[in-house]
Amino acid sequence: MSDIKIYPNDSEKSIIIKKDRQEVADWGLHLESINEMLAALMSFLKKQPNSASLKEQIVSIRRDNTLLLTKIYTYSNALQKSMECDTVSCDNFYHYLHEKNRKIYRGHVQQVRSIKNELYNRYIRK
Repeated sequence: MSDIKIYPNDSEKSIIIKKDRQEVADWGLHLESINEMLAALMSFLKKQPNSASLKEQIVSIRRDNTLLLTKIYTYSNALQKSMECDTVSCDNFYHYLHEKNRKIYRGHVQQVRSIKNELYNRYIRK
């Protein structure tokens, strides 16, 4: 997560795109760390009895995480094209796309939190 470089002569549109690109890069880093965390949780669960349903949930979330990571990287590349927009409808399209991806990302992160909470409650809080 690096700082965004904003210069005095940057347009409002340029600043928004820089912030969006940084946000998408942060999502990617976070999803990569989620992959690592899910792998560690899976290793932990392999040693636990009666954890089949949680293992299935983690496998499903890992698959979703990988698919979302691919989608985010694809979106990041498409975001480059938003600088070429010269109409309000084009700008609105990219704004809509960003908000849609943000909603998907946040929903996924909430699923990950839920499974972590379930694991915590089942195995740590005993």
